[in-house]
Amino acid sequence: MTPPSALLPLLFLALGGSTVRAQEDSDSNQVTSTSSKQLYRQGQAFRGRYLAPSTTTTKNASSFDAAVVQGLSQNAIDNAQLRILAQTDAWVVGGAAAFMQALYPPNKKAFIAAAGGETLAENHTGANATSYPLDGYQYPQIETLPSTDVNSIGIQGHVGCPTWQNATTTNLTTNPTLKDAAQKNADFYTKLFSSGPLQGTLAADDANFFNAYDIYNLVNYEYTHNETVFTNLADANATLARLAADAFTMERAKSDPGSSTANDTASVALTIAGRTLAKLAGRGR
Repeated sequence: MTPPSALLPLLFLALGGSTVRAQEDSDSNQVTSTSSKQLYRQGQAFRGRYLAPSTTTTKNASSFDAAVVQGLSQNAIDNAQLRILAQTDAWVVGGAAAFMQALYPPNKKAFIAAAGGETLAENHTGANATSYPLDGYQYPQIETLPSTDVNSIGIQGHVGCPTWQNATTTNLTTNPTLKDAAQKNADFYTKLFSSGPLQGTLAADDANFFNAYDIYNLVNYEYTHNETVFTNLADANATLARLAADAFTMERAKSDPGSSTANDTASVALTIAGRTLAKLAGRGR
């Protein structure tokens, strides 16, 4: 039986929202205001369920859903209790910061107490008292992991993995069902980026069904933030709905061994994300 004072490992996964121009170099991408708000609301929901339900009153979190983690600091960040991992992409780190802003919102008194007590705010040389900026803005220790770091497997294990890349590209492009869908949708994708407000936005070779996920993110971003695209994209709702459906089809196929015509090795690769998560979660037992 676990002693009352022990804190069991707990795994939180937070998904990012929209990014700036999914087809551009991810190193230059920045988190969008919409995505920041999405991650902030996720942080509120986590705080309201796992940390301090009585202090959170949002649509995303209710005290009726409380499952408070015993022993975890509620109001002031204790980085000794937390390990926050993120990819090195700017938009991912920005999203992680937004999430943490809501999980541990500014709290001047709690932060000063956790950092060393009221005496920490006294400045005898300046004959005054100081406080942390922004009414106690807290500083989470966000650890960014490149894909070359073995510890990054849990958050981006597919990056730089040739077996996974092969299983989700070469093998999927030879799948008869997906090949048929790509042929049927070829004109749609070609026309989308060869005319209208999106003309020239994407290279012709990349405008195809197999890139549906990235294309949906790109078109959705442009439609949301680009006035020209918002005003002139024909049948916008139908176009976005079609792209979303295609994106779902392709992403589901990437993790469905039944969608691959490959051998057992590829089938194992296609399910690696779920099996890796299960292994990481199992370490806390």
